[in-house]
Amino acid sequence: MLKPLDVSESAPWKQRIRAWRIAGFSLAPRNPDRGMVVTNQSGVQQVYAWDVASGDLRQLTFDERGRPGPGSLPTGATSIT
Repeated sequence: MLKPLDVSESAPWKQRIRAWRIAGFSLAPRNPDRGMVVTNQSGVQQVYAWDVASGDLRQLTFDERGRPGPGSLPTGATSIT
């Protein structure tokens, strides 16, 4: 007999589907300990500052429609604070 489908917000299958992904990243050319990441961690794609050593991300954009993929990363960035 089949078990009833778990449709709760914490259902494991929903958590897998909603897992965030990284759309692109870039390291600062003059400071490879810093970078920028585009990810949908907030629910829509946003740009984040990335502390490479710790892995910490700090959200930089707050566009409710989200940002496009890797093309939204600035080219030639020399530092990210």
